[in-house]
Amino acid sequence: MYAPSSLVTRAVACGFGSSLASGMCQGFLTAPTGSNQTFTAPTDWSNSNNTIECLGAGGSGATNSASTHATGGGGGEYGATTDFIFAIPGVTTATYQIGAGGTAVSGTGGVSGNAGGDTWWNGTTQTGSTLGCKGGGGGNQGSGAQNGGAAGTGGVGTTHNAGGRGGNFTGGSGGGGSGGGGAGGSTAAGNNGGDSSSTSGGQSTAGGSADNGGTGAGTAGAAGQHNGGSGTEWDSSHGSGGGGGGNTGSSSIGGDGGAYGGGGGGNVSTGSSNGGAGIQGIIVITYAPVPIRTMRIFEGFKIKIIGTTLKVLSNQ
Repeated sequence: MYAPSSLVTRAVACGFGSSLASGMCQGFLTAPTGSNQTFTAPTDWSNSNNTIECLGAGGSGATNSASTHATGGGGGEYGATTDFIFAIPGVTTATYQIGAGGTAVSGTGGVSGNAGGDTWWNGTTQTGSTLGCKGGGGGNQGSGAQNGGAAGTGGVGTTHNAGGRGGNFTGGSGGGGSGGGGAGGSTAAGNNGGDSSSTSGGQSTAGGSADNGGTGAGTAGAAGQHNGGSGTEWDSSHGSGGGGGGNTGSSSIGGDGGAYGGGGGGNVSTGSSNGGAGIQGIIVITYAPVPIRTMRIFEGFKIKIIGTTLKVLSNQ
């Protein structure tokens, strides 16, 4: 016997991430870092209403001995792309990589910082991807003028905001550590770490804020052993990180960058010296979930509609 048809639309239950107040779904890819991973499209993926965002990792600050210079690492680049297409939601995959933060360096002599890793989406390399975000460069060290770690910039794609570079030291003598650069953000580039032209000893500078200091952006680490602030642009624990503060002193440590993508501060010490760590990158996925509707067509059978895909279900 045929029964009356009925159509039921289920409440939003995100196939990836969690539901926002707007009804969109948003999730984060943060681990593991430094190697290619695979993302499978959720079954409720919308090819016509989605955004992929990324941040490259921050570079670490350099370290050196007294009366020399050690500069901060650069901040990671921000990038975004929209309306990314998965051929078959629930089946099709994309390869991605999360950039690893520049590892902190230590020693009693001059050691340059490590570059932050690139982050990318849909490709096995940054240059071959749909969207890439470059990591910041490691800080530099020496007895003369030194440039800060290079800003993360030049990734694949059309929508980008560069990270800030580490602070420069242009003075020819004296000693000190400069701050790391802030990560780029969705509205603006990251700010540079503080520069110094002082020739006096003990000169250190602050890091740069992320996203030009916009709403939710990670704050700059103050001069001294002060870490950069972590960003909250996406939610309370995910955003663009500020650069760590540079430091100078006995057995001192440069400030670490903030999450995500902040550059570490440089450090100069009369004893064992440690530069600040750069912080890893991130990928943020936001999409409008396709409603899942079920229609009873006759007794014992239903049709499930997921976007434009139709499935006949028996005995449901």
